[in-house]
Amino acid sequence: MKRAKALPQPLEFLSHIAVADALRAAARPRWLWSHFPAGEHRNAATGARLKRMGLQRGWSDFILISPEAMVHWLEMKRGKAPLTEDQEAFRNACWALGVPWALARSVDEALAQLVEWGALPRSVLS
Repeated sequence: MKRAKALPQPLEFLSHIAVADALRAAARPRWLWSHFPAGEHRNAATGARLKRMGLQRGWSDFILISPEAMVHWLEMKRGKAPLTEDQEAFRNACWALGVPWALARSVDEALAQLVEWGALPRSVLS
């Protein structure tokens, strides 16, 4: 009998949408959040303009600010995809400053982290 192939990991884009949908639907009051859209493919002219405007490499996918004014960063990666050197440097800088930073490799991991930080209620996990 032929063995079924494992399904591929969902695209990061779809995971980002699922996390954004959860935050739109259930973010706790006074939590601010945004996706940080720095990773899409862009033409050279747009890339040069963004760099000139100050866009930094390696910054994480989601930025959240708690009601206590603490910034939190959430990086989403597909499956076992490694962090880039720039992403590792950003993570290390956040940790050195005491800024919460986390890596999630699935929507479930992302939601669990957001619940742990207090941005989402535990009910999103059920």
